[in-house]
Amino acid sequence: VAIGELYKKIPKQAWSDRVRILIVVLHAFTGRRIGETLTLPAKPIQYEDNVAYLEYYPQKRSQGSQIIVKERLWLIPATVELLNSVISELLE
Repeated sequence: VAIGELYKKIPKQAWSDRVRILIVVLHAFTGRRIGETLTLPAKPIQYEDNVAYLEYYPQKRSQGSQIIVKERLWLIPATVELLNSVISELLE
């Protein structure tokens, strides 16, 4: 509830606080580790067979020259609308 109130009340003009709350919302609604949340590719929500997902990097750190493959994070349908607006605002 507190996250929702902050999301609604922090104005877009207070950009530093706004970005922080957007990342917290993204983190809370996806359930990913903070490192995964902060390294999400700058892409909108994608869909496969009408199911929404985000691509993310599952590892905490780089393994030298090893290639890190992006994975899909399937989203809970009830969160898609809010996450879509959060991600759109972050991409702006």
